Amino acid sequence: MYEKNIPSKISVTKKDGKLFFSKTESKFDILELAGKDSAKVLLSIEQSESRQLSQDANTAKQFKISCKSLEGAKIDWTKDIEAADIDYSLKVVNVHYPTTGEQEDTYTYFDIKNGEKIMDFTYGELKAIIPNTSEKRFFTYLSKNNSLKDAVEGDGVVQFASSSKLLQRIAIKAKGAVKVPTYTPEMQVLTMRESGNQLAPDGKVIILMKLNESFTSKDVTGFAFQVSYYKEGEQEPYTIVFPVDNDKINLEQAIYDKAIFELKLID
Repeated sequence: MYEKNIPSKISVTKKDGKLFFSKTESKFDILELAGKDSAKVLLSIEQSESRQLSQDANTAKQFKISCKSLEGAKIDWTKDIEAADIDYSLKVVNVHYPTTGEQEDTYTYFDIKNGEKIMDFTYGELKAIIPNTSEKRFFTYLSKNNSLKDAVEGDGVVQFASSSKLLQRIAIKAKGAVKVPTYTPEMQVLTMRESGNQLAPDGKVIILMKLNESFTSKDVTGFAFQVSYYKEGEQEPYTIVFPVDNDKINLEQAIYDKAIFELKLID
């Protein structure tokens, strides 16, 4: 991977007695996208920011993102985005939005090969890594406290996605008098015995060790995602376990208290 930053251009101007700050900078990176439809791409990010000097620096900036193939599969797209910052270390374009008040950090993933949106989510994500490829599987949560003000069905929505598209969305709804927090709950990856999968110490990443670039959907199995809701004043959480089978969440095999939660697959 090759990366180059173009020096920033910064200016401060005065208008109507107020000071305004402006900044532009550019970054170029050459990335190897391994696996099916492999490619070497040039990713460029142009960032511009303009605000009153007295304003909070955590405001939206303007980004122009372009991705073009140098070798391999044909890739050529450009997108304008307003965000706080952008990351692409996972070989997806990860857009992070500004927050205010009690809003949670909110993100959007875009497919790095075509610029198409994959999903919105809050706080952290869980990852399944497929060796010898740039392809991954992601498990995320979208809370009602998201900074995009996206409508959320039920009390929260869990999502399962690949590096190129959203595969499933499942609404979680607490029943009766049970109330769960409106923010993102604790989440972790679980591995099944004798699956051969390797779990990271923090429980946030799993490596599907038996897979390679020739994997098929039936090979993406042997692990699960757990969501844990902690109620104020209680030490034991409400948990829901979402097993993955044949490259999708097997909702029929999900482990949870059906007297407390209702799970619904969203089309």
